[in-house]
Amino acid sequence: MVISIKNASIINKKDVYLHDDLFLYLHFARKEKVLGMQFKTKVSEEEYLIRFIDVIGFQSSSCEYWGGESYVLDFEYIEPKQQTLLPLIIDKWNKDSATLFGPFPEDIYIETLFTFSSGDCFRICCKEIEIPTKS
Repeated sequence: MVISIKNASIINKKDVYLHDDLFLYLHFARKEKVLGMQFKTKVSEEEYLIRFIDVIGFQSSSCEYWGGESYVLDFEYIEPKQQTLLPLIIDKWNKDSATLFGPFPEDIYIETLFTFSSGDCFRICCKEIEIPTKS
């Protein structure tokens, strides 16, 4: 399944259900702007990869507020009025790059947020998400 600005709200409708899946690791290929996150399902212990395409920003906490486990509590699409990272990126672009490269293409990027059982969060801004359909 490919998720973009056109269908990003399906994440919040639980069509993409990752609750209790174990986060294993991530890899960011900066030149390609691709971020991969590896997970394992709780029940079948199958591993799968979610790919975030054309990543323009991400941020994370790793304080383990509620303990050290890395299970997904929630994966959500952040509506434009609640976004925090994407507005920062747009502001920086408008201050530093707009005169060289034109206005920021605001209507093609999405912001998502993982919340883990540790209380930590991982926020990603990208154009598309490639997520396998779990059986």
